[in-house]
Amino acid sequence: MGHIGRRSGKLEPANPSRSIQDGSGGTMQAKKATVIFGLAVVLAAATGLTLWITGSRNPNVGVETAANALHPRPSEELAPFDWHDEPVDLPALTFATADGTTLTMADFQGQMVLINLWATWCAPCLREMPMLDTLAAEAEGPGLTVIALNQDRAGLEAALPYWEDKAFTALDLYLDDGLATGRALKPTGLPLTVLIDKDGREIARLAGIAEWDDPAVIAYFKAVAEGGS
Repeated sequence: MGHIGRRSGKLEPANPSRSIQDGSGGTMQAKKATVIFGLAVVLAAATGLTLWITGSRNPNVGVETAANALHPRPSEELAPFDWHDEPVDLPALTFATADGTTLTMADFQGQMVLINLWATWCAPCLREMPMLDTLAAEAEGPGLTVIALNQDRAGLEAALPYWEDKAFTALDLYLDDGLATGRALKPTGLPLTVLIDKDGREIARLAGIAEWDDPAVIAYFKAVAEGGS
């Protein structure tokens, strides 16, 4: 539609460039909003597809995430475990109690097992042993056993005097005949602690000492003993 010009008094056309500019500005904003929305939809779909593929390949991912949310793993400052992405199969592990009873991992089927390799000549081992005793006293239950597996070549002769002197209340003394189990676990030094799942597979290991009696560590292993992971 036109308008009457002030100078000529004639009917002049409205400024088409202004209308087009205003219209295109609104159109551009709408286009930008549409593009941003479209990208958001694509990103959400891609994320969902990635999670679906990951979950289908490893059905334990969601379960593990939920378990960790309920029972957070102890911090690296307290217990610097090296957690495996997938459980690791172990060779046959055999050890004995102080009275000579031979045991295998089959005797602990359905339990999480924390195996600690130690020796009387290992100063860090002796330092953490009372802390492991506290952990065992506070956290052991139907779902968790703590095994202090001695690595002295002299076996009971070397380990028993130390054990009796410390009078541990929760830990039992286990012996490694010929150090076969110690070699099978391939330690780079002592102490070495290995966490084994309910199916007898290694899920984490810790080389060196840890603060086993810290409340956060005890809380985690209490959760494990009650059926967590």
